[in-house]
Amino acid sequence: MPSSKIGSHVKFTKVGSEESIKVNQKYLTLRESSNKIMAFSLKAPIFETIEFERFFEGMPSSQKIKVNIGETGGFGANFRGLIHGKENNQNKDIAHFIVYLEEYKCPKKEEIKNIGQSSHRFNPKVKKNK
Repeated sequence: MPSSKIGSHVKFTKVGSEESIKVNQKYLTLRESSNKIMAFSLKAPIFETIEFERFFEGMPSSQKIKVNIGETGGFGANFRGLIHGKENNQNKDIAHFIVYLEEYKCPKKEEIKNIGQSSHRFNPKVKKNK
């Protein structure tokens, strides 16, 4: 019989390189906005955040990430940024980072057909029959 226990970590994996990092859920909070942006807020002792910062530091803003919360199955997202969080009365031994991810959605065939030309400067070459 399968176990229904949810794991205690969130795993972030870079798609393509399979480089990953696990973070204990007790240090994370998740917020989602109406514009498909998720924010994972990490508040943890500095020694717990070093690898987290290294993992996301210098990552391009279009990097695809797979997120697995509590070993419940992964979902795709695009990395959008990492910022240092600020908080009043924060302990100096606690670091605060916020990582922004955007929901990754592969467009359906019907949606691709409805995409119009986005730039007036770009004109595709048309082959002329002679």
